[in-house]
Amino acid sequence: PAPLRAPMAAGRRVPSHGDGGAVLLRGRFNTGPCPGSASWSVALTERELQVLRPGGPDAALRLADCVGSSAFPSGPAAACFSLVGYPFRKARWGSPARQRLQRTFRVSQHPEAEENLRIAAHRAHQPHRADLLLPPGASYGVLPRPCRALVLLNPQSGAGRALEDFQAVVQPMLSGGLTALICAAERAHHAQEKVRDEELSQWDVLVVMSGDGLLHEVLNGLMERPDWEEALQTPLCILPGGSGNALAASINYYAG
Repeated sequence: PAPLRAPMAAGRRVPSHGDGGAVLLRGRFNTGPCPGSASWSVALTERELQVLRPGGPDAALRLADCVGSSAFPSGPAAACFSLVGYPFRKARWGSPARQRLQRTFRVSQHPEAEENLRIAAHRAHQPHRADLLLPPGASYGVLPRPCRALVLLNPQSGAGRALEDFQAVVQPMLSGGLTALICAAERAHHAQEKVRDEELSQWDVLVVMSGDGLLHEVLNGLMERPDWEEALQTPLCILPGGSGNALAASINYYAG
């Protein structure tokens, strides 16, 4: 669908009958962190976040495209919640591609700052509820929010840009609800030793950004642990950052 010059700046027109499922939450919030900004109606449904602007086009962001959210104080008594998404946008040339979209809403319904922050935090958390994200019949897990990630990468692999690519491309996608610690491999088997000796309970996911070789090291490190059976239950992610990225390409291909 064509992008909208509307609250979401990307998305689709919301028909009058709506097709995003039942409305779970509804409220009216100012757009942006500054006081005096326009007030729009925001509704959370089972499948999307809908924004309805008086006198303007409506827009929606699919929850499946929302990758992060956060809440923070704003001013003496107000608070804000911010959503980060990567919806598909139609390009002028070529195929549609995902583009970063961030929208911030201001909460100032109560005179107490704590209550406004509580409302903002509740609104920020709702789009990531596991029962909303799981399609019917699905049984896979959803990472907790906030999520803690240990990122292992080889700065010398491939074109030698794994660290730069992570900071420029991946890290902005993790801006909402995820904190990451980067561990750059300094020598052969460094990642293997790191994973073998690491206290894994402090991490919700292990992220490998390199070629297939570093992932092999990480798996060997997990298998060398005394608690290897439990360690293998830690979610593992691979991002292409090497000269050989067959596994990352295969996973992305079969995931659609």
